Amino acid sequence: MESTTDKANPLAKKLAKIQDNQFENDKDTLEALKELSTFFNENSIRTRRNLRGEIEGRSLAINQDIFKAFHQVKEALDDVHSQVLFMNQSCKGMSSKLAAVKMRTHQLMSQMTSFQTTSNQLSMEQMVASKMIESFQLTPAEITELQSFDRSVTAEFFTAFRKSKHIHQQCKLLLQSGHQITVFEIMEQMASFQETALERLYRWTQNQCRNIDSPDSNILLTQAISCLQDRPVLLKYVVDEYCTVRRGLVARSFLDALTVGGPHGTPRPIELHAHDPARYVGDMLAWLHQMTPTEKENAQALLKGCDKSDISELVKGALANITEGVCRPLRLRLEQVISPDIGPAALHTLSGLIRFYLNTIGEVVPNSALIETLNDIFDQCHHTFLTSLESHVQRLLERIQPPSQDLSPSLGVNQLLNLLRDVLSGGHIVDAKPSDVSDVVSRVLDPLLHLIEDTAGRLPRVDQAAYTLNCVYQIHSSLSLYEHVEERLENLQVALTLTILEHCCILSLFIGVDGESVSSSE
Repeated sequence: MESTTDKANPLAKKLAKIQDNQFENDKDTLEALKELSTFFNENSIRTRRNLRGEIEGRSLAINQDIFKAFHQVKEALDDVHSQVLFMNQSCKGMSSKLAAVKMRTHQLMSQMTSFQTTSNQLSMEQMVASKMIESFQLTPAEITELQSFDRSVTAEFFTAFRKSKHIHQQCKLLLQSGHQITVFEIMEQMASFQETALERLYRWTQNQCRNIDSPDSNILLTQAISCLQDRPVLLKYVVDEYCTVRRGLVARSFLDALTVGGPHGTPRPIELHAHDPARYVGDMLAWLHQMTPTEKENAQALLKGCDKSDISELVKGALANITEGVCRPLRLRLEQVISPDIGPAALHTLSGLIRFYLNTIGEVVPNSALIETLNDIFDQCHHTFLTSLESHVQRLLERIQPPSQDLSPSLGVNQLLNLLRDVLSGGHIVDAKPSDVSDVVSRVLDPLLHLIEDTAGRLPRVDQAAYTLNCVYQIHSSLSLYEHVEERLENLQVALTLTILEHCCILSLFIGVDGESVSSSE
């Protein structure tokens, strides 16, 4: 029955279906109802009857709007399509034209490719040539620096000179690559530049050596001397020029030290002490001793860049040349001082001073004219000393008187011993050789002991031993204060012992004789 009612009433069925639906979960229905509420404001029979028509009208309006929009899109697409067709036709026309041009320009492109390849090759050759010129040629400025004689030598000169030498050395390696003609031309060119540069450098160096005070202050001069090693003859001429200038300067300085003294009178002139031979000679030799190391340092500073030769030999030769200037004034003054009139003690002192400075300066300036001069002066002084000593000894021996009553050494013996003490004391200013001391002692004591022996031989036997003992003891006491006389002291000690024993034997003999005389008298 109910099913029949449902079929007979479809509206009721729809209402039942609507009631069964849950609209809160149906978004489409909610959206439709919201849209319906925008224009369905009055719920009446008329509006409900017109609702479907109004909905269909609104749907038709919407479809018309969509149609219009798509119509505009279609028109735009048609416009684009026509433009694309036009572009396609244009591209095809351009492609055909390009194909035609390509056919016409194929030969031109081939030529351009060939030209580009040639251009790249030429660029590479240009780069190689530029590097070649940079490495094996001097710039115009460098050539001017090497060949301009009216310009002063600067650091740029030595840079250019070293570059020319480097190029010359590199050319020797290039000879193995097969470019002999080019290499020989470059080597000849560099050799010409070097010859001109060395000539200019030689003239400049000579001029600098004439006006130099200290080689340490002139770095360019040291570099110039180093560069001149490649020409030993030019180097020798320059060193000789330097030595000539320094020799004159040293000679003038020596004469100024003798006669003028130092700046502002300090130190005083050496010749003010000419009355004191030891100080006079010592000051002159001390000045030379101070000068030689200074000149050696200057010569070493000048030649320190010479690494291709033995600098020590060059320095020794330069020092020998420089110090030669003081030989003549030194010899004249020393020969004036060395005279027998100043006495053997002063001469022995001078001999020791000269020998000391001869050995000291000889370590700095060996095999030089100065050393030969000092050797000659020393031999002369030593010979004069020995001659004066023998003369004084002989003169004092002739004045010795016979012994006094107390048998003490006579005045002449004491004078000879005083002379010996003065000579040996003067020799202690410097270290004396043992052989020299022994020689001096022998030249004084041997004739003295011989005279004592002769004098004692003229006395009675008892007085003879006593006098000999007193004299030998006096000699032994005088010698014991000095060095290098140990052997002589031992001999004197033996003589003293023998004299004492002999004296004791004589006394015992006399005592025995006297005892026998007393016994016989009794």
